[in-house]
Order: sequence, then C-alpha cells, then structure tokens
Amino acid sequence: MVDRFKQVRRVFALMCLILIGCQDQPPAKPVNAGRALLCQGIIVATASRFITEKNEEPFEQFDFIAMFPKYPEDQQQEVDALLETHVPRADLAMDTCSVPEPQFHDNATDDNSVSISLVDAGDMFLQMGAGKVPIPTRTFPDLLKVIDGVIYAASPNHGIEFIPGQTYTLTNAGTDNIGSFEVVLEAPNDLGEVTLNGVSPADAVPSIIAGKGSTIRWEGEGYGDEVIADIHWSDMGLSWSMGCRMKDDGQFTIPGEITKQMTSELTDQTYEMRLSRVRQVSFAAPFIAFGDFSFVASTSFLVEFDKID
Repeated sequence: MVDRFKQVRRVFALMCLILIGCQDQPPAKPVNAGRALLCQGIIVATASRFITEKNEEPFEQFDFIAMFPKYPEDQQQEVDALLETHVPRADLAMDTCSVPEPQFHDNATDDNSVSISLVDAGDMFLQMGAGKVPIPTRTFPDLLKVIDGVIYAASPNHGIEFIPGQTYTLTNAGTDNIGSFEVVLEAPNDLGEVTLNGVSPADAVPSIIAGKGSTIRWEGEGYGDEVIADIHWSDMGLSWSMGCRMKDDGQFTIPGEITKQMTSELTDQTYEMRLSRVRQVSFAAPFIAFGDFSFVASTSFLVEFDKID
C-alpha cells in the first residue's frame, strides 16, 4: 500500500543530508550517461504530535513536501534510502515486526553512485476546502555531487493546516519535464489517545520489558489505513531500530521474542517511539513513471527499556 517514510515527521531529512558533509567533494561525474532514467512523484503531508508528561498539551507540527526525483531506473532502492521521505516498514507483512538490527550508513560515493535530479513540476497549489495555497519551491545546487534541483515545501507559516477529514487537492501547472496533474486525498484523523502497556505517555514514560509482549493501543478506525510503529535506540556503540506494520484496528502487541532484543547498556535512558497512521493514493502524470500522495498522522512519545529481574 505504501512505500518506504522515514519520519515522516522527519520528512525534511533530505535538507539535513544536504547540509552535512558537502565540503571538499570531488567533481561530479556523468554517472547516468547511457542509462535509462525514470521520474517518480513523492508527495507527503505529515501531521505530527509529540506527547510527554512534562507538558500539558502535545507539541504539534504540520509539514508538506513534494519532490520529483529523476534517476537511473536500476537505482530505486538507493534513491529511497538517500531521500528518506517514505513511510517505513512497508516491506513487512501486516501485523508483524522487524527483528531489531543495527543501522549502518555508507555515504561513500564512487563511479557507480546515484545521481538524482529533482525536477521542476511548475507552479503548485494545495487546496483545503475553500482555501487554495501556493506551495513555494526551494532550489538546491549540486550539493554532495548527488542531488540537485528543486523541492516544494510548506508549513503553517505558508497558510496550510491539518484538518482531519478535510479533502486536500494538489494541482500543478506542469512543465516540459512533468505534465500537469490533480491528486486528491482525505486527511486521516490523528491516533487519539495512545497507551503502551496501559500507560499513557501523557502521564508517565511507558516501559518496554525485555522478553515480554508490549501492547500498543490507539483509537483505531478500520478505514483501510495502516499504522506503522518505529523506534530507534543506542546499544554497544551502534544505532539500532525496530518497526512494526499494523492494521488500524486500535491494538497490537509487540511479541516477547522481539522485545528481548530491545535492550541498551545505557541506564536511565529514554528513546522516542513513533506511531504513524498512513493514508495514500497513487497518481499519474505525463513523464512520471509512478507517484504517491501520502498523508501521515503520527504520534511520538518517550519509552524506556527495562530488563526482567
């Protein structure tokens, strides 16, 4: 149903990537010469909230991003990892979790490295009910010798807002490189009250006990959406991650065989868990091989790891 968001609260990870490690890079090489290229449409609206017992009200944020990367068709996996704008864990079977594993990032480039062009799709507008808001572009030069072009990005400062149940219509004027299109998606509700092992993160930091099942509850809708859970932590000097893909029925238990591997040598440490309700629609346009408009409503909160005494 959906492809790989990383954070979609972290949908601007691309911007961070561009700001890191871009000094003293060798000149770019024409790595795409003679290779078949395809253009993809990636559109993500992210309504995120962070809950903690230290604040009476959750911190909320709404972001919109659209990009149209053009790249060698045999480099789909590398492009997904590099852009990090998709919803995670879609490769899992429904109602399953990934085995906790360390994350290794290789930023090295060579003669076969990916070269991504972010294509201009013309003037773009997002309509919410009666309101119609232009989406500004941000132009990036050839930083990292990997990515160049434009992305479309907006926040409430630009006049957009998250309205559960509202219909969002995205249109563009089109260019010689991408034709005009219209894509429509109804925003999902947020996840409502969330608990982990019966504890609301608004009251206290919930615990995941190694070797015991951990039950997540939220206000399920059964609309046909899915909910993604993911968590990242540190152990043995490495960054680890675990994710689950779940039906939107309001309850899921992370199995004990998974939690027994969720440990850390750090004591009194908390880590962020994120639940994301994902709704998505595909769209087509001239010169776009495939495109998806994803709406993600996420709730994040802190958790701690406990060992069985």
